[in-house]
Amino acid sequence: MGCDIHCYPERLGEADGWEPVLGLDPFEDRNYSRFAFLAGVRNYSSARPISVPRGIPANISPEVKRIFLQWGDDAHSASWLLLSELLEFDYGQTFEDLRDGGQKKTYREFLGCGFFQDLETLRLRGAERIVFWFDN
Repeated sequence: MGCDIHCYPERLGEADGWEPVLGLDPFEDRNYSRFAFLAGVRNYSSARPISVPRGIPANISPEVKRIFLQWGDDAHSASWLLLSELLEFDYGQTFEDLRDGGQKKTYREFLGCGFFQDLETLRLRGAERIVFWFDN
């Protein structure tokens, strides 16, 4: 059985708190390297995640909260990250990728160009954080 990510970009609205950034599906492909980096999910490589799962933010947008609640017990490892955290991370750091025989890799190599294309799209569209969870 595979694992998928459900990722929703949000930005601060002018008066109503957080709101979804519509029309974006970042990190939507099943890529266990990205899952490992974002939350330690399916971390067969033993990469250091950018953060342990933080849960759903208390100030989540109502639209994204509704979608999350529909997943019920099938959702796991819910978290959120600020776009600034993702943009400021040092992707030139190396680690020994256990999935690849202990070969030394940078996080940039590990995550692949699609990850960085998604980051740039999020930045250009004004996203300020991503809220995400996984299912099996």
